[in-house]
Amino acid sequence: MVPVGTTAQRRVTPAALFEDVTKRYEDGSLALDRLRVEIGAGERVLVTGPTGSGVTTFLRVLSGRSMVTGGRARVLGIPIHLADHRAIRRLRSRVGMLERALHLPAECRVGEAMELAATSADRYPDSSTGTLDRLGGPAPHRKAGDLDAVEQALLGLAMVAVRRPKLVVADDPWGHLDPGVGLAIGGLAARLFAEREAAFVLAGRDAGAFDGLDRAIRLLGGRVVA
Repeated sequence: MVPVGTTAQRRVTPAALFEDVTKRYEDGSLALDRLRVEIGAGERVLVTGPTGSGVTTFLRVLSGRSMVTGGRARVLGIPIHLADHRAIRRLRSRVGMLERALHLPAECRVGEAMELAATSADRYPDSSTGTLDRLGGPAPHRKAGDLDAVEQALLGLAMVAVRRPKLVVADDPWGHLDPGVGLAIGGLAARLFAEREAAFVLAGRDAGAFDGLDRAIRLLGGRVVA
């Protein structure tokens, strides 16, 4: 693991570049305050910060789910600060989002969920069965409503991985699991996306807990402080 705070050695076109990015909500609250940060292509970064620090907003902007109100932001080469809806849709098709909830009907079978995820891929997807097998996920015939929390987490990871995104954003998706299990899944995800040269940005609590990450950054008041 590269020591926290160092910069990834490989420097090519960045996966994301934020220059003085501001995000202010309609109620006037400031979530991002002239944020400056760069995520390298293929870089694996842990983002930490207390509640209200801007971590979730930063991840939502990265994934194309929230627009900025100032500054310049490019993600996978797409200038999202221009708020072009067609470009934002293109970005969302190229970014994988890992969340705690699967948002699947209880009767949906695992195989059906994987096929649905594969059809939304921006490029030629992986084999659904092969991805599930590699991650140790649930059998394709299982129903989403019958899966326990760990099986749901593995299915969610497989549904993102099968699309082969170039950027994966994870907002503490395994924080509700047993700490050892959550760390194991996080390490598995970091190694998997590293093999595919996909940037991986993970929100978490402990900067020293996850193996396989290149560096950690800390947000406070919508800015990088470490």
